[in-house]
Amino acid sequence: MKLILFSLIVFIQAVFTNQPDKADINILKERIYKGEALYGYMNGGSDLYLEYGFRELSVLDINFKGNIYSVEMYDMSNPESAFGIFSQNAFKCKPYDKIYKCDCTSPKQYQAIKGKFYLSVVYENNSEASRADAYEIAEYMFNKYEAQGEFVTPDIVLKNLKPEDKLSQVLKYCCAPISLSNSISGRMYLFEDLNSYKVWILRKEDESKIVSIKFNSEKDAELFLERINNNQEGLSVEVADSSCLNLKILSGF
Repeated sequence: MKLILFSLIVFIQAVFTNQPDKADINILKERIYKGEALYGYMNGGSDLYLEYGFRELSVLDINFKGNIYSVEMYDMSNPESAFGIFSQNAFKCKPYDKIYKCDCTSPKQYQAIKGKFYLSVVYENNSEASRADAYEIAEYMFNKYEAQGEFVTPDIVLKNLKPEDKLSQVLKYCCAPISLSNSISGRMYLFEDLNSYKVWILRKEDESKIVSIKFNSEKDAELFLERINNNQEGLSVEVADSSCLNLKILSGF
């Protein structure tokens, strides 16, 4: 019986070897910002986060394995919004989407999303060991906040994805003027005075785009359709339903 019990303990330890123990993570400092209090942390970029439905930010300085990491954990209210703010921040990464459905590893920073949370881990030592530790910290944080669930990718996007495509590299989600202007600034007049929309933008290899737009009302969809039918070269439209339009945009839109 003792032998069996000892074997079970060894097995349990082996299973969790790669997961950071709470005792290994020393939280040196923690600050919390809720709602518009975010302006006190990042005055310049707060509007974009609030546009996506930001709720709360936890900022932590962590000592892990003798190195210091700066961690930002954003509660963005839902998985769509978490991906949206992630899609605005993730670029020029190597690799993309290594561990989670969407994550991004760039020099001295790791970003990832899970459920309604967007996470950033920043570290000074740009080494393979520090990057691996950042992955462990991300796993710890997502477990700590019980992050779960994923955003739903529109069918039109899924149909146009290639097996080798990385979502973090080719897809953006926008829900209001600030986020949308970062992606298609030259055509923002098409969305003028429209109340509410969800826009998914898939960038293709030839720089053309597949766009799915879900409007809050049929009236807004009709107005948008009227606008793009007036001398909008390089753009074709498919009416998915009374409030959803799918666009194919040639390079240069």
